[in-house]
Amino acid sequence: TILPELPDYLASIWGIWVYWSAHKGRKDAEPLVRFLRKALIPSANRSKPLVRAPDAQTKLRLILNDDYLEGPVTQETIHDALMRVGNRDFMIIESGPQDYLQTASRDEGYILEVRKGGPGKHYQAVRNGRETDAPVKSNDTFTFEEISEAMSAYLAGSSMPGFLRLQPLELLT
Repeated sequence: TILPELPDYLASIWGIWVYWSAHKGRKDAEPLVRFLRKALIPSANRSKPLVRAPDAQTKLRLILNDDYLEGPVTQETIHDALMRVGNRDFMIIESGPQDYLQTASRDEGYILEVRKGGPGKHYQAVRNGRETDAPVKSNDTFTFEEISEAMSAYLAGSSMPGFLRLQPLELLT
């Protein structure tokens, strides 16, 4: 074998990863990869959100692909729903009809938008360090961990993490 020192279960995981990384449809496997990461990496080694969210927000609603998820919105329910966001899926944390944070799976990552009142207050998250006047491009994507951190901040009512900033989004009317 190529890696004789690895236990069988690690060799199997390595084989799955090699197959997945070489496959054109790997975006569709992203939910499986996140599940395996969560299941196999000890919880002490997993990245934790920097913002501590309250236990539950009863005024918030969680929407996954147009389906309202029952129960209080907690850090765990957000994480579980985000794990289910795959190719062409979206997730919204709504605090009012015109106030929400939403994410969708795009370009092997996630995009993030925030609305704070109405059509004129709709923003797309972009990486900090981009030129202010540069147009928002569809390749401004974030990792699962970054989106999770931004959602934790939204849940806690804190400001967005420093690695991103919100840029006004011009909506077509």
